This record gives sequence, C-alpha cells and structure tokens, in this order.
Amino acid sequence: MFQYLQIFYRPGLYMEAALTEAKTHTLALRVAFLFSALQSIPIIMSTALLGSESGAEEISGGGFIPLKVIIGGILGLGVFYIFSLALKTFGRWFGATVEAKEVRTGLGIGLIPWTVLFLVFFVSMAVVDPRLIINQFFPVFFVGFIYGFTILLIALSKTLKIGFLKTFLLFILAYATTFFPLLTLVRLYFGA
Repeated sequence: MFQYLQIFYRPGLYMEAALTEAKTHTLALRVAFLFSALQSIPIIMSTALLGSESGAEEISGGGFIPLKVIIGGILGLGVFYIFSLALKTFGRWFGATVEAKEVRTGLGIGLIPWTVLFLVFFVSMAVVDPRLIINQFFPVFFVGFIYGFTILLIALSKTLKIGFLKTFLLFILAYATTFFPLLTLVRLYFGA
C-alpha cells in the first residue's frame, strides 16, 4: 500500500514502474472515482442547503446525499474516460503512441495528490471553521494544488513518453475540447 505514496516524491520513476503492473489500472480507476465523488460533495451540499428550507434535515439523513455522491463519482468516472480518450487521441498529434488503458492509468495515478489534497481540504472545512481554513491556510492548499498539477503532468509525460511542455499543451487542448462542451450541455440541461 505504501508503494503508491512514491507518487509524491518520485513521480517519474514511480510511473515508469507502475505502468508495467497490471493492478495499477484498477487503482487508477478507484482514484478517479474517489476524486470525482469528492468533487461532487460541495455541489451536492450547496444544492441540498439551497433546495430545502431546513438544510439540516437534508444533510442529516432526510435526503440521499451518499447516493448522490456515488452518482457523482460514476458520472465523474465517465468524464474521466472521455478525458483520457481525448488525451490519447490528441496525443498522436504530439507523437504519443500509447494505449487508452495506459493513459487512464497515468491520469488516475497522477490524480492521487489532488485526491488527498481535496480530502484534507473538505475534512478540515468540516472540522474547523471554514473561514479559518480559507483565510489562514489558503496558501498551503494553493501550493498543494500546484504541486498536484505538476505531479499530474509528470505522470502523463512519463505515460505518453513525450516532453513536459508537449504534455502541458496536450492537457490544455484535451481539457478545452472535453470540459467546455460538457459544461455547456450541463448549463443547457439545468437552465443556468
């Protein structure tokens, strides 16, 4: 279990070794599901508080918050598959020749630092006054966010076997072609 922590301090070497293991793909999918579920919690909680007159009833068990988090994780896993397919497809333009499974593995393992960061952030927001976390610890979480993005780019660079700058440009291109149309569809569906 502790071997996966190497992504924090040896991301390049760990990714090269992890791509050869068969069980790493399963871990990558689990991390992507957990990351998506964590990202859905603030959205679900804000709609639960806005949607009911008594937000405490909705949060305490009157609603289906855990089911909504699981659905958010499943939807996020679908977006994860679409995004990894975009990385694989556009990666050909930059000279990357990898299988979709390898891209999903690299992307999922690269999300481990962000998953841990957001887990710590949401738990600390629940335990301590949110204003204290935002006012006092924002620089720490911002540095963690940048560190996680750097590890994600290193993991993708090692997976795609292309340079760091090409990986960054590929990530931006895949992000723009994947998330902007999805956000447009969500806004059209919810009428926002």
